[in-house]
Amino acid sequence: MGRFTKTAADEVILKYGSVPMGYREIPGYEGHYAINRAGVVRSIDSPLTVYHERRRRKPRKGKELSQKKHRTGHTVKLSVGGEAHEFYVARLLYMTWEHGALLPENSRIRHINGDVYDDSLDNLRLDVKEKAPN
Repeated sequence: MGRFTKTAADEVILKYGSVPMGYREIPGYEGHYAINRAGVVRSIDSPLTVYHERRRRKPRKGKELSQKKHRTGHTVKLSVGGEAHEFYVARLLYMTWEHGALLPENSRIRHINGDVYDDSLDNLRLDVKEKAPN
């Protein structure tokens, strides 16, 4: 094998794995998690990382994350840097595929057909509460 020369483009490849086809990276968790239009959340492949000359972290294959079923919908736990947060799958799906960024705090995702377990993108809409005047 030839000697590896690092370029700016290579750093992106080293830092982030590739996103599987049909998935988009979740805003705020780019390079770590992705979601498809059906609401399946998965971790992204992580390439070989060299910390020091002798310490290496092996590549990690991305996998589908398990979802918890609550009375108000499915949730999934996302973790970066040892800090974990639980999110509704419907919220992650809408902000990734429709909004493209983090949603405002006064927003709520509604299921059009009333079934909170139907997390398909066509079944979701965004409701934003207006702030009450003082």
